[in-house]
Amino acid sequence: MYSLTQLSEPAAETLNVTSNIAVDRSEVASHQLRLTFDENVDSETLRAAFVETGAYIVSGPDSEGRYIVEVEHEGADILASMSEVAGVKYVSLVE
Repeated sequence: MYSLTQLSEPAAETLNVTSNIAVDRSEVASHQLRLTFDENVDSETLRAAFVETGAYIVSGPDSEGRYIVEVEHEGADILASMSEVAGVKYVSLVE
């Protein structure tokens, strides 16, 4: 379980994310990605993005709102898949 706490507003909002996705790891590659979400993304959309993709937060958000996440993906184009997730503004591979 991961918790995200937004500290930029007077009342902090905590987001708890858990995933129970079963994965056959023999067919899946693990990637670290840098994600930036739309400025006005709400906590429900943010939570759905992590649950939908099975992403685990490695770090973030940083001062510019970026997250580093680890995600396991079967398809060839993880960047295209992640860029289609609601609320995601920008995605890139962490080298």
